[in-house]
Amino acid sequence: WKSLAGTLGASDASSASAGVDAMDRPLVAWIENGAARVSRWENDTWNTLPSPGNGSHVILAGDRVAVIGATAQVRTLVADVWQPAGDFAISGTVLGTPAFTGTAVGWVERSGSSTTIRVFNNGTAMTPISVDDSTRVSLASRGSSLAIAYDEHGGSFNVVAALANGTSWTRLGRLLDVDAAGNARAPAVALDSTNQPIVAWSERIEANERGVVARWTGAAWATLGDSQWHAAGGAPTGPSLVLVGDAPMISAASSGAIRINRFNGPTNVTITRSSIAGCSVNPASPPATLFATGCFSAGATPHAGLVPYDIVNELWSDGTRKRRWIGLPNGTSMTQSGNDSWVAPVGTIIAKEFAIETTPGNPATRRPVETRFLVNTASGWTGFSYQWRTNGSDADLLNDGQFTKDWALDAGGSYRHLYPSRSQCLSCHHGSVGPLLGIRPQQLTRRQDYGGTIADQIPALAAMSVGPSTTVTPYISTHDRSASWEQRSRSYMAANCAHCHNPSNISIKDLRYATPLASTRLCEVIQPGSPSQSVLYARVTSRPGMPPLGTLITDPLPEQLLSRWISGMTSCP
Repeated sequence: WKSLAGTLGASDASSASAGVDAMDRPLVAWIENGAARVSRWENDTWNTLPSPGNGSHVILAGDRVAVIGATAQVRTLVADVWQPAGDFAISGTVLGTPAFTGTAVGWVERSGSSTTIRVFNNGTAMTPISVDDSTRVSLASRGSSLAIAYDEHGGSFNVVAALANGTSWTRLGRLLDVDAAGNARAPAVALDSTNQPIVAWSERIEANERGVVARWTGAAWATLGDSQWHAAGGAPTGPSLVLVGDAPMISAASSGAIRINRFNGPTNVTITRSSIAGCSVNPASPPATLFATGCFSAGATPHAGLVPYDIVNELWSDGTRKRRWIGLPNGTSMTQSGNDSWVAPVGTIIAKEFAIETTPGNPATRRPVETRFLVNTASGWTGFSYQWRTNGSDADLLNDGQFTKDWALDAGGSYRHLYPSRSQCLSCHHGSVGPLLGIRPQQLTRRQDYGGTIADQIPALAAMSVGPSTTVTPYISTHDRSASWEQRSRSYMAANCAHCHNPSNISIKDLRYATPLASTRLCEVIQPGSPSQSVLYARVTSRPGMPPLGTLITDPLPEQLLSRWISGMTSCP
């Protein structure tokens, strides 16, 4: 690295951007005292060019510059003079960092209670994208193609990508997130030589900070390289993505350092299933402590034979964080049942951990409060729980009965956790749609983090002989803002209510996702246009209410989903 004549700008310089002009001379732009400054390197010195305008952000792309302030100004350098190439109105406050490709400029804008992503491509306004909240928009252009990637809030932050189609956008697939219930943020997008988008983003998956990159195949998103690009350190911020040929190179700040990764070609990562030997439970007489089962050890570390899995939409459990595992007897597999759930052989262990963050939002403060078991015996499934000790040294078996425990939070106060009775376990894990509620292809069709290797979950489970290879349309994520309020509400109820409310159990309602609205009998408890007068809304947003078991706190997500759905109704169905 050769320093080009020291530093540029004053102490308040910000929003630095670099590029090269048509003669391959370096250009540097920055904001200083509210004005954009640009210098060009030639004859071993920096030569000051005229300011292209005033603003808070400046971005160079070749010999073009975009200055974002009260307006968005695009300028082209011609004979050392910035010639206008477009001025675009901004009616609100710009959030995060704008994007500029040379031909397209975009930003996130908040005006009043509305947040919108606005893009102008070759001077033409693209259809605005409405979001609840967003931290970053990224653009990539190649020839006449334009791609966009952005994050948006739909209960959590999610990553979305689209291609320009005239002045509108064609969304590409579903949410890119590995775990839609986590926070995926700050995407960066590029277009490869075939004009297919490649997107990189950072995401918290359970307690782990991951970096993921995926390529659009023309029909679906495929994780590139299988292994995630962020291998260590804290949360990566604002990844930058460039293509070397068609190979992504990603840089991001993490834990006080800049980490750079380049994709070096396809790999075949093998995800294997280990022997379950050493992890066993007699449900008639479970061991007194969790570690005595052999299924978990210090640090809540699972036995190597427990295969992790996760689902599209979680059952609400008062905001606890969950990890899930399947433990099959060696040499056995699960099969598909007539009600879509997978059927497990006798001896199967299903384990689930419930954890809290004693400082909400800080994964370093995550601690388990309960580990719950379902064990399949010759006479059916049996459930029981272990309550973790306050010092985390082990967890103790709970006798049959419902219990609560208050867990101290770092900022004061406490979280009260409800431990269900053994009979209550089987009230939900009912054979009418289960008894394994989340272990069905509609819930399993997603990607999964296998210790830093990101893979499509059902093919991975099939390769490990855990379950059958099945292709289905997954449930719509309750966090997906592109889906209708009805679709998101019905998807939530399918995950949280249908195990009880179905024709083979509590048949007063049928809340399975595929049941037509007119056949669910929901209209008996909905007052179109008025959530406050709808029994459905009242039951879900109160305690005691629905669900009647396993929860003490209302879930804010269905409050929003049901309120927006019912408010928009003029009739039902």
